[in-house]
Amino acid sequence: MRKYHLKQSTGIALLALSIGYTSISKAHEASAVMGEQADFLGYATVTCGGSSTHFEAAVKDLSGPVAGLQVNLQIIKGSIADSTTDPVSGDLDFSPYARVDGGAGTYQLLVNKTAVGARAFEVSYHCKLDNGLPGGEHTETDIVVRQFWSLNN
Repeated sequence: MRKYHLKQSTGIALLALSIGYTSISKAHEASAVMGEQADFLGYATVTCGGSSTHFEAAVKDLSGPVAGLQVNLQIIKGSIADSTTDPVSGDLDFSPYARVDGGAGTYQLLVNKTAVGARAFEVSYHCKLDNGLPGGEHTETDIVVRQFWSLNN
């Protein structure tokens, strides 16, 4: 049990450091490692500033390919949701972006996986304003990690 808590704490610390670093650099990317359990879940809330029209995010599985093991990402705001999956593990490409047009406010961001096995991953997340420019304009983006573990140890 102690070994699990150490891995869990290490993962949370790495995610928190990544998020802290990216907040300084404005890159809006964070990476961490999900534990072995199939039901391991990363859950964060992202708050988009007042001029935001939408929130988008993509996930990149940094681990080597394992049959039947993929990393998924979901975005939820109110009754609107979207999801994406990295189709090729370890290829250094992000999944297609999931997008929810929910304006300013708080979005739920979840990252999970499809089977047992540790997975290193990276998330790219952005609050944006549709302003006619390609890709839109970045707006204020704040993230808080709420859960990063398996509920069923």
